[in-house]
Parts: sequence; C-alpha cells; structure tokens
Amino acid sequence: MLEARGLTKYYSAITGVRDVNFRVPQGTVLGLLGPNGSGKSTTVGMLTGLLEPSGGTVRLDGADIRDDIVAYKRRLGYVPEEAQLYTWMSGAEYLTFGARLRGLPSR
Repeated sequence: MLEARGLTKYYSAITGVRDVNFRVPQGTVLGLLGPNGSGKSTTVGMLTGLLEPSGGTVRLDGADIRDDIVAYKRRLGYVPEEAQLYTWMSGAEYLTFGARLRGLPSR
C-alpha cells in the first residue's frame, strides 16, 4: 500500500501542497485531478521521491520511502508528463528505457 501522511511542500513563503493524506491499496489506480497550480505535480514529485517534502511522509507497505529511497525507486514505475530528453523515442521505447534504468522486471 502507498500512503501519503500529511504531505506538505513550501517554496519559501508559498505553500505548494498542504497536508495531503491518502492510502492507495495494492492493485488500485490513483488519479489526481485539479486545476493548474493546485499541487498535482508537486504531490507526484514527493510521491516519487523526486521532491523532498517540507513535512509529512510517503510510506510504502508501512515503511518510510526515505529509509531506502533507492530500493523504493526500483519498485516504482513513473513516467513524467513530458519526455523532454528523448523526444525521438516512441512511447513504448521510452517506457522500456525508463523501466530498464530503474531495474524493473521486463514483465
């Protein structure tokens, strides 16, 4: 289970995300909906370990992801909104490339 507990992100005096809490059981799909500037990308950044929260934790199966961020990223399949570095790759090629970088199984 993936869990966000009190996720908060500040950019100086500006609040990007405040006190986000949810649980995503294994096998469940989660979608974040909201207008531009509502904190969706910031929340995903914290969930993926790409952004350090100002407060709160992200937990996977009860363990804080910061305890072993490398192992967490190996289990995580994440493709950013825009493939800015490799625009010449097809969607399937980019997914395969990202999975190989993270050491994900080919299945």
